[in-house]
Amino acid sequence: MNCSVYSYGLQAKSLPKQVQNVFKMLGIIRGPISPIDPLGEILSRRYGIPQWEGWKTLLRSEYAYALQLLAIADSAYHIARSQWLSYLNSFNHTLFIALQEYLHANRLAGMMKTKGKDGKLVKFGTLVDANQPFANHYPTIADGLRDANSRRNTLPLSHPYEVMGGARTRHLRKQEQVSLTEKLSKSYKEIRSLLSSP
Repeated sequence: MNCSVYSYGLQAKSLPKQVQNVFKMLGIIRGPISPIDPLGEILSRRYGIPQWEGWKTLLRSEYAYALQLLAIADSAYHIARSQWLSYLNSFNHTLFIALQEYLHANRLAGMMKTKGKDGKLVKFGTLVDANQPFANHYPTIADGLRDANSRRNTLPLSHPYEVMGGARTRHLRKQEQVSLTEKLSKSYKEIRSLLSSP
């Protein structure tokens, strides 16, 4: 019996890397075993980010934690939009701190202190504020992160009432999710581009 992915109308490159690796081990397709990056796969599938092996390098010891946050967010995408945004915002904050460590290590523009003199973390909203150095140098990255953080602050999961005016907070609507997904896609692509440039 001829067992080939092509006999089923599939292209090997279109298969998830885990499936490709199993097929390679079974001799169904040829080639070396590929490294697995589940975080990168989620970003690629959900946000259209080209596959890239640098997420593990960027996040280092926080990779597993960031993956956990992103995976929980992704599982809630279609069934619990507000929960999706809440967990995704935590992922974004984790990603931002790792990005700041990269900027500091390489003495690049846009670096900021993520901790105050008291040793406490600076609020994420302050870090991505439009008037801060990071947003001045990387407006596309900051815009998506800032919009997601601002909307997360007005979810019932976060606060019962809005700070300005005291109106009841509301759950995330589908169109808002679509808009945030598009903005964050641009932010993540820009991060990838920044880190993969020579």
